[in-house]
Amino acid sequence: MQTLPESSMGSQHVNIVLNTGEVMVNITVFNGRFAQLPRELGLDEGIVNIVMHDAKKNG
Repeated sequence: MQTLPESSMGSQHVNIVLNTGEVMVNITVFNGRFAQLPRELGLDEGIVNIVMHDAKKNG
């Protein structure tokens, strides 16, 4: 995360792919370390990938 470009001052917007196949879209990550998730992850859920959110492409 710390190597990805910033979306705004000290934050990045990413899409988080879970092992269940769900994609959390446009998640804000602060200081490359703390994600503001819309809900808690379940015990059987894990993060598979984190991808920069492209607002122009993804809306």
